[in-house]
Amino acid sequence: MSKGKDYVVFNENVYYLTDIEDYPNLEVGKYIAAEGVVDDKPVVSNLPSIKPFEVSFRGFTRYNVWTELLINGIASIYYGPLHVKKGEKLKILGKKTRDKLVIHKAETDEIIYQNY
Repeated sequence: MSKGKDYVVFNENVYYLTDIEDYPNLEVGKYIAAEGVVDDKPVVSNLPSIKPFEVSFRGFTRYNVWTELLINGIASIYYGPLHVKKGEKLKILGKKTRDKLVIHKAETDEIIYQNY
């Protein structure tokens, strides 16, 4: 995340730099950029998608994958596989919803994950 600006632009959205401790006080729908630490082991889940146009004889199965994790005690979700460990630092861009922080971009020291 860039220093000197109080916002980051990603995928045509403006994410405002925020301390993760201020998250509970933010309004729902706010796009934020923050840094935090993974509190517990993330849970990666997958579910076969059921689509009427899927042809089963080809042997292809499409899966919906998402990762649920706690970042500084905040329930968060990333739609895709997010390979992070407990205690790892994350830089995140996300949107506050009623019950979770939806992560659009997550950055560790080694890799960047992003959804468009």
